[in-house]
Amino acid sequence: MGTFDNTTQKTFQATAELPVPSFKRIKLVIANANTSARNIGGASIAALANKTDLNGASATHVKVTFGGADTGVVPAASSSLRRAFLISDWIDIASLPRDDGGTLALLLSRIYESTSGTINVLGNGTSDNYANWATRTDGNLWAMRYNDGNCCQGTGTPANFSSTTARIQCGIAGFIFETANGEKVCTIAGFGDSITEGRGTYINEGWGLPACDLLHAANPSIYFSWCNLGWSGQVMSNVDNNQLDAFSAGLLPNLCFFPNGSPNDASGDNNISDAEVSGMLTRRDNMKTRCLSNGVHFVVWTWLPTNPTVAGFDWGATDSKRVAHNAATLADGIASGYTTADFSAALSGVTDGDGQVNMLVGSTTDNIHPNDVGNATLAALAAVAAPLALARVA
Repeated sequence: MGTFDNTTQKTFQATAELPVPSFKRIKLVIANANTSARNIGGASIAALANKTDLNGASATHVKVTFGGADTGVVPAASSSLRRAFLISDWIDIASLPRDDGGTLALLLSRIYESTSGTINVLGNGTSDNYANWATRTDGNLWAMRYNDGNCCQGTGTPANFSSTTARIQCGIAGFIFETANGEKVCTIAGFGDSITEGRGTYINEGWGLPACDLLHAANPSIYFSWCNLGWSGQVMSNVDNNQLDAFSAGLLPNLCFFPNGSPNDASGDNNISDAEVSGMLTRRDNMKTRCLSNGVHFVVWTWLPTNPTVAGFDWGATDSKRVAHNAATLADGIASGYTTADFSAALSGVTDGDGQVNMLVGSTTDNIHPNDVGNATLAALAAVAAPLALARVA
C-alpha cells in the first residue's frame, strides 16, 4: 500500500485474468492502510472475451453496489501498519468465452475514488512496479490504469475512460468470485513480511503464485488462487494483526501460509534475543488458533537465514536461537498435527565462523530476500505442503 495524490479525482481500473475459466458473480475488494477513511463514488465491472482492448470500450459495463448503495466508504485502518477492507455486494455477471486463445476468464473492474487529496492504494508508487504485470502472457494478467473523472457505470460515463498507460498503483486490491461451471477452486492466502510479499523477484510474485501454478499443473481439475497479503517490513505482531484484519473482514481462504518468525523482529542490533523469539512464538500461536477457529487449513513455514552482510543482521552465535525456534516449530507441528514447510532448511548454506547460518549461495541477490532461484525452491516446497495441509481436519 502507498499514498496517491487524488486531488484530481480519478477512476482506477484493473483488468485481470482470474485463475478460473468462468465466473457468474463477483465482489470487488478495496483495501486501505490509512487511518482516514476514503470515499468510493461509483464502481463497475465488465466481462471481456479477449485482451485486444483492456478498457472494454465495447463491453457491457455493470454497476457495482455496496450494501445496496451506488457509493461506499473504505473504512479507516486502525493503524498505518494494518489494513481495512471494503467489499462490494455480489454482482451477477457472466464471464465470456475467450476468443483470443486464452483459457482463463477476463474481468475489467473500475472504482471512482471521490475523495479529493491524498489517498492510500495498492502499490507504493516507486519500487512496486506492477506495470510489469500488464504484459504477462502466462495467464496472470493484471493491468492497472487510471483516468480523470468518473468513468463507472451507474454514477459516471464508462466511455470517458481513454487512458492506455500502464500504472503501478490502483485502488482495487482484488476480487472474490464464484465460478459458473462448477470448477473447483482453492484459495491460498499468504501472510508475512517481504519474503511472502515477494521482494527480490522481478515482478513481486514471490513463491506463492508459482506454487499455485505448480499445484494446478499437478491437479488440473482444481484451480488455485493466490491471495498475497504479505507486507514488506512487518514484524510478527503486524503479521498477526494483518491476518486478524483479513479474517474479520470475511476474507477467509481455504488454506493459509504464514511464518513462525521474521528477520524484522531482530533487525538493527545484530542480535536475536530470547524476548524476540518468545514474542514471535506468541504470534505464531495466535495465527494457528485463529485458523482453527475459522476452519481455515494452514501451513507454518520456518524463519529463513539472513546473511551478516546486511546491516544490523550480523547475528553471530545468537542465530542459534532462530535455528532452535525453527526446530521447535517443526516438532510442534508433528505433536499438534499441523503442516509445516521447512523453508529455512531449503535455503540454508554454510555456517560462518561466528555461528551464523548464511543463505544458500545463488538463492539470494540482496542477502536477505530469496531471488527467482530461491523462490522457485520455496514454491516447490509450498506445493508439497499445501495438499498435506488440506487433507487435515481444519
